[in-house]
Amino acid sequence: MQLCYRGAACWFGREWRSVLQACSSALCVLIFLTTTLSTVSAGSPVKVNLHDSATLPCSERCSGLARWTVFHKRSDTLAECDQTSCRSVKEGYQMIHDQYLKGNLTLIITDADFTKRGWYTCDCDDKDICDVHLQIE
Repeated sequence: MQLCYRGAACWFGREWRSVLQACSSALCVLIFLTTTLSTVSAGSPVKVNLHDSATLPCSERCSGLARWTVFHKRSDTLAECDQTSCRSVKEGYQMIHDQYLKGNLTLIITDADFTKRGWYTCDCDDKDICDVHLQIE
């Protein structure tokens, strides 16, 4: 049991096959599902047609700096807002300041193409608050 827990806690840092070998199948499936579902806390993916605008929702209050990034490039800010204004850091991404003040941190992508599909993260003062998956059809 302890070996399973330790392996599950290191799920993303170690190869999962070794964890499966040390656990019973049912227990490992349960640990895998629990770890996966608690790590990726997002609703349904956002699906848009090629070259349409995409709206990535995030309904959370933020009294500091709210910023959107691509999940695997957290240092690469796309758009951000604070109490005084919003700014688009990269062309084609925007947040609306009036909405920010109301607790709506939605990111708008003006021209969704295949290079923009994937996971996006919104954080408030460096705390992850929304993860959204964008799919292009």
